[in-house]
Amino acid sequence: MKKLLLTLGLALFLLPLALFLLPLACAKKPKTGDNMTSSKEVVEVSDYLGYIHSADTAEGLEHKYTAGSLRALAKALNGVSTKSGLSKGELIDKLDSLMSMADSLQTDPQSNKHPGEVRAAFLRATELMESLQGAKFPRNRDEVQAVRQAATDISADESALQQKPKIMAFFDKAGEALSAMVMNI
Repeated sequence: MKKLLLTLGLALFLLPLALFLLPLACAKKPKTGDNMTSSKEVVEVSDYLGYIHSADTAEGLEHKYTAGSLRALAKALNGVSTKSGLSKGELIDKLDSLMSMADSLQTDPQSNKHPGEVRAAFLRATELMESLQGAKFPRNRDEVQAVRQAATDISADESALQQKPKIMAFFDKAGEALSAMVMNI
């Protein structure tokens, strides 16, 4: 009888404790991809991809689209470097330079110097990607090489409008390289 009372007393003591702890034990723990601070998410890269694939921005491929895409690319590169823990010391000047190059594309929309400026800006962006890739993303060499090829495909002697497919290919290749880097963070 004593054993029964002792067992019953213990059960009455443990029951409220179990009812309190059970919901905590059964709660779904967030997975890496379930929250906004996922290690595989860089908001600036998502913003960049959204910008370059937006029908509103790419429709006419004006200097505004190219400049805006370059700005978004610079922000995405900055986001990847931050998320990967890379010291930005050496990248800051190149990022600032890329932003200035993007700004100059919109200064005089009628300028015939733009194809050369676009090519130079694309090469500067490629240098930034190569710095990131060399420092933190050795597996993404091929993707970054594809970006360099797309940048060198731009001719300084042909109008930007005539090179619309090449310009869009550059931004697409840059997006692919950034996405691959994010997967390796």
